[in-house]
Amino acid sequence: MWRILGILCLVSAIQGANILYMCPLISPSHHFWNEVLANGLAQRGHNVTILSHDDIRLKHENYTLVKFEGIYEALDGTFDLEDSPKMSTIASMDRLFEGVIAMCSMDLETEGFKQIWNYPKDFKFDLIIWDANGGECMYPLIKRFGNPPVVVVSPFGLQPSISDFMGHHVHSYSPFMIFPFTDKMTFWQRMFNVVYTNYVVYYRKYFFLKKQQQIAKDKFGVDMVDDFQALEKNLSLALVNTDPVYNYPETYPPNIIPVAGIHIQPPKPLNKAFSKIINDSKNGVILFALGSNVKSERINPQILELFGKCFETLPYTILWKIKGGKDLILSKNVITESWIPQNDVLANPKTKLFITHGGALSTQESIYNGVPMLVFPFFYDQLNIAAKIAERKIGDKLDYFSMTPEYVCGKINNILGDERYTRNVKVMSDRARDQQNTPLERGIFWVEYILRHGTAEHLNLVIRNASVFESLNLDIMCFFLAIIVVPLLLIKCYCCKRCKKDKKIKTN
Repeated sequence: MWRILGILCLVSAIQGANILYMCPLISPSHHFWNEVLANGLAQRGHNVTILSHDDIRLKHENYTLVKFEGIYEALDGTFDLEDSPKMSTIASMDRLFEGVIAMCSMDLETEGFKQIWNYPKDFKFDLIIWDANGGECMYPLIKRFGNPPVVVVSPFGLQPSISDFMGHHVHSYSPFMIFPFTDKMTFWQRMFNVVYTNYVVYYRKYFFLKKQQQIAKDKFGVDMVDDFQALEKNLSLALVNTDPVYNYPETYPPNIIPVAGIHIQPPKPLNKAFSKIINDSKNGVILFALGSNVKSERINPQILELFGKCFETLPYTILWKIKGGKDLILSKNVITESWIPQNDVLANPKTKLFITHGGALSTQESIYNGVPMLVFPFFYDQLNIAAKIAERKIGDKLDYFSMTPEYVCGKINNILGDERYTRNVKVMSDRARDQQNTPLERGIFWVEYILRHGTAEHLNLVIRNASVFESLNLDIMCFFLAIIVVPLLLIKCYCCKRCKKDKKIKTN
């Protein structure tokens, strides 16, 4: 009896918690990843207030949007998609860091931020969830609401910066997200991977984070701004969009929880229009959708034209997500729509191939539904994901600078004409589905775990607060190097003196 009462008390202690969910990343697809977790928490009885640039798609009475307004409009046209494949790795990352700083400064001036900052002084959030892909200049919100525990999330996966402040060192065998490397790197690839990964970590820590901290001081005053590095060392947990099936096997400390595929929902029945398109297809459907950030309509018209020329030679129905597609001159087997229920179409057994930009969320949906892919990557993690898909033989990738109708069709025909691709992706699909619990259930459990206990400090590895020399055992290596090198130098010095003495005696 007492045990049952104890359990009921434990459950009631976390029901109806007030949760602030920070989504500072400008990306509709990544907002949806976060929204699935937020909606799951709302359905558990928690009151979730989400700050985002995007509108709510999942409705629930416990779910409230506070919107960072006007950012999409302000940044429209500032990002040239065609420049991305031509940029160097360093230039690409510099642009990302500069963009995040600019967006955070703009968010501080929105009515949405002012609304949340001006909540009553005694208002309490029991927990904050923070998408770790930006918004650092708004860290004073944590102090503003009494320093509740903070759970970090990342739709981008386990980035080096998250590994760093959670006390998990990036291994040489883990390819950095923007490199077209697999986990089978050469010596030079591993060296470049390690050097650049650490460059990004330390650039973020000592330059990017300092700039964000200064922006916060200018906005809120010194008293409201704690040291950002120290603040990040006290974040409770990290829920990251990674998994050995979708990514590569990697060791995680207990405070990093893999929840890849959290956004994948059971497929819903297709409406009449899409059902007719798929059912009328004699040889099956190829889905062509480039996500929410890389849109088909933003691609060079010459690229669109060569895709069209390729498609007209194929015996499949092409379902192409593109705004303004009706203006293109396309063959009858190509059907354009401004919106497509991507996961629901991928779940249909008549879908034979997915042509995608290689975003993490889209490729996870394709793997989960057992559909091989042809990846057309542009930037950031798309490059690494494309390499991974090709290496695992669950699809292939397109090179932006090699595009011709014959080149594209050759890739498509090779994938659809070789059973290995479909067989391999079906194996991965079985593995992705065979889990002890769903990623969403896992994510909700750990959020509520923090609500129950208030901390997860007992899950931290001791190296989280250790110096680099200690955590990598560099001090020990230097010690052993010293006790080996110093005696050798002394012996060499003695031998040289003895040799000089002997030569002097012979001369005399």
